[in-house]
Amino acid sequence: MKIAILMSTYNGHEYLNEQLKSIANQTVVEQISLYIRDDGSTDDTVEIIERWKSKINIIFLQGKNVGPAMSFWELLMNPEIHADYYALCDQDDIWDCNKLEYAINALREQKNISLWCSNCRIIDSKGNTIRKKMNDQIPEFSINSQIVCGTTQGCAMVFDDKLREYIKEKRISGYPMHDFVIMTYAIAFGGVIYEDTPLFGYRVHENNVIAKEGKGIIKRFIGSFNRWFSKENKNELSKYLEIFCENNRKYLDESMLKFLEDICDSTSSIYKRFKVISDPKCKSFNRKSERTFKIRVLLGVI
Repeated sequence: MKIAILMSTYNGHEYLNEQLKSIANQTVVEQISLYIRDDGSTDDTVEIIERWKSKINIIFLQGKNVGPAMSFWELLMNPEIHADYYALCDQDDIWDCNKLEYAINALREQKNISLWCSNCRIIDSKGNTIRKKMNDQIPEFSINSQIVCGTTQGCAMVFDDKLREYIKEKRISGYPMHDFVIMTYAIAFGGVIYEDTPLFGYRVHENNVIAKEGKGIIKRFIGSFNRWFSKENKNELSKYLEIFCENNRKYLDESMLKFLEDICDSTSSIYKRFKVISDPKCKSFNRKSERTFKIRVLLGVI
């Protein structure tokens, strides 16, 4: 059995050693190949990686700075990487030693499902647990729930080669976050296994997304507004969904297809915007995310 861990690094000096140690401590470490693409670090990240090569089978790839989504995407699409199972890995988390073994055993038991993901603990910059579970309730894994809210970070995912090959052979445009692409294709392709027991620590610090939620409401809104209307992000989701429908039409029922097509059409039709936000599928247990999604639809920037 071959397991490929895909990691993108960028100036990871502060936390990278702890994450690499948790990978070296995996119960299946002898079957792991760790593919690290560095996204143009200017600190000693590369030197840290070099020091761990004696303990982990590391294949290092130096790249130019393209951002986390495209950096992971390059790893996912790399034709030189082959494995039975794949895991995405952030540079600053801490994995439980049985994370990969647990995930792969679960996937082997459910042969028609290609993606596993788990809950996680929230840890601070020193590795202390500040929240025992990120998700207090089991997320809904449906296409519409992912579009409205999203549920799972890439670092929580383990998936098999069938899903990877399915994604690789498809034409994908829009390029939202890599983990969103993997999750939506996994749901369409066969479904998801979810483990409610946390099997890794997700680190919150000043440089990642969750930590930024401490900003005031006005600053958050201005930041979101500017991002929604930026040239590279405007209508990103609708562009993605147009191709997603083409690629997965045989797996989607008529009701879901219609909902997704209405989202795509909403960028140029006020009538479709109101139709989308009033659709029963346009909902989430995360009311904040649902509200944000509906605002974006009404503004025509989804």
